[in-house]
Amino acid sequence: MRILILLFVLMISACSVEVSETPVEPPREGPEGSWWLGGADGGAFVDVQDDANPNDNLYQGTVYEDSELLEVWYQGRLKLVGALEFSPDNHDHYQFWDGERLYLTEGSYLEPLDPFPEP
Repeated sequence: MRILILLFVLMISACSVEVSETPVEPPREGPEGSWWLGGADGGAFVDVQDDANPNDNLYQGTVYEDSELLEVWYQGRLKLVGALEFSPDNHDHYQFWDGERLYLTEGSYLEPLDPFPEP
């Protein structure tokens, strides 16, 4: 039994986890006005602007795929869902794009209202 315990302890101690403290840089520059939103597993370039009525919860935005061509993933109206005091110019509000929504801090997100372009 002691041998099994010793082997188990040796197996666990041989495992290691490497954590990189280097921040992930965007792969390249995005279209003018956009900024990188992503992490180690990929991301997207986004550009969100207020619409004609600054007193509503609607915005205009473009999300570009992280690819060599930077093709448009979504372009159109976005609706703020949640209680965040959102400013489209405050990049600290943005978290990630999941392919369907642009997630923000405090559990809020921007939901696309227009159809997605055909692939």
